[in-house]
Amino acid sequence: MSQTDSWLKISIQAESAAHEALENFFFELGSSGTEEEADCVTGYFSDVQSRDSIKSAVVLYVSSLRSMQFQISDPEISMLPAEDWSVQWHRFFHPVEVTSQIVVKPPWETWPAKQNQIVIDITPQMAFGTGTHETTQICLQLLQDRISRDDLVLDVGTGSGILGIAAIRLGAKRVTALDIDADAVPNAKENAVRNHVADNMTILCGTIDSVHPAPFDLVLANINRLVLEKLIPQIGDYVHSGSHLIFSGILTEERSKMETLFQKNRFEIIRCVTKGEWDGYIVQ
Repeated sequence: MSQTDSWLKISIQAESAAHEALENFFFELGSSGTEEEADCVTGYFSDVQSRDSIKSAVVLYVSSLRSMQFQISDPEISMLPAEDWSVQWHRFFHPVEVTSQIVVKPPWETWPAKQNQIVIDITPQMAFGTGTHETTQICLQLLQDRISRDDLVLDVGTGSGILGIAAIRLGAKRVTALDIDADAVPNAKENAVRNHVADNMTILCGTIDSVHPAPFDLVLANINRLVLEKLIPQIGDYVHSGSHLIFSGILTEERSKMETLFQKNRFEIIRCVTKGEWDGYIVQ
């Protein structure tokens, strides 16, 4: 069970045209998950110490959407006991066939796996990463295309552990996974055990400074642009000349800033994938 006792829940009634914008905004604010229904978008936040700033940001954003003529209600804000989290997720987390090779599902669902299809079971609890968000799907797609057998992988901002688990299932030799959220670490460890990859995965609470510099073959980071701006100048100590890096959590409108950042730090863009309003990159 997570160390978090309660969660901030923000629900907004809105026309469907505003749903994607609201989900993206919740994600940028650090939401651990969002839920979309016919006329409502809900975001869940574990950082209750920042609830006042989160509430203020949401109120301002709703006002800005109204100024663009979107039909949208005032946010409904409440605290959700931690024990109710899994009940909420059960309502809308279903199997996702991310690629023809990778399926992500909750343990309580079944999936008729095709030949050579990798099925990953994820219990989300309080951590981000169920395969439903565009940025996770981008990373899984790029990971499938780029991973090499016996790669040593660094997964920064692991959340539920989904990318690290997928890397091992796709042939990586070992994954070192990090997250600054103390609630994410036990969840990632539980998911590693559930998917029979725990012996190949080291999961730590902390920043990249928690890892001794080493030449990883592949680095994964599905985190927001502001964190990437701090991470990318540090990453040189953790890669070699043939390493590849997969980044997502980047809004398409931020593309020029990210590409300038890559150029400044002498990374070559190998591929860019867009899904919805989000970009993901392979760089070298």
